[in-house]
Amino acid sequence: MVFGLFGSKVDRLRKQVREPYSQHENRKEAMIKLLNLGTPEAYEALLSRFGVNASSVHYDEVEKDWLADRVIERGDDEDMIAALRQVILNEERLSKALEAAEKTMKRADYETLIMSALERRVDDHRAGDAKVDLLGAFRQLGGEAARRAGILALNDRNDDVILEGIDLLEKAAGEETHEALWNLFHDPYQAPRILRRVGLCLANLAITDPQAREGIPDALHDDFKFESGRLIALRTRTQPVAH
Repeated sequence: MVFGLFGSKVDRLRKQVREPYSQHENRKEAMIKLLNLGTPEAYEALLSRFGVNASSVHYDEVEKDWLADRVIERGDDEDMIAALRQVILNEERLSKALEAAEKTMKRADYETLIMSALERRVDDHRAGDAKVDLLGAFRQLGGEAARRAGILALNDRNDDVILEGIDLLEKAAGEETHEALWNLFHDPYQAPRILRRVGLCLANLAITDPQAREGIPDALHDDFKFESGRLIALRTRTQPVAH
């Protein structure tokens, strides 16, 4: 009976920390109570706060910064880190949780976690925000993991995810990514802003198409030309797309 009552308390506090329209003080008080309980269930409920946005942008950032600091302080607590992993694997908004994980986990463990988090969302069209956050984390890591993540992003159905993938591969390009970028440029089903952004990426990298294709999508004839197998940007307006 006592366990049931305790579980009910955690559930009630979870609802309070995730309520976007309540007062800042109420969410903060609930977070402190969950932190002080210190059980795996309480930590899971506490860190679920990372996954929702409060109606006040200011207090949302204040609360998530406070929570990230508490996670970092307890970075040697296995239950806290286990709860953090679950947030990154399952929640939709991840930026602050990723910051805390990067500061508390070994690089190899962190890299494995965020790759798992990205791969499990590949076919989930509702997880666009989470995928964008994860790709941002890979941009900070760089290297082979970033290239793998970028290639996954190019095959997504969400324009914002694809754009993040292009940005990522422009900074972490390797021979294995060249064909993927060129395939995207020649994909007739992509929006003009995607084609223009990947075209600019290819022009900046000055790489040739492994398949020696030189056609330019109709929407981009005024933006690019080919010279010696390389794509050249013609207009100053052909700049990275805001996203």
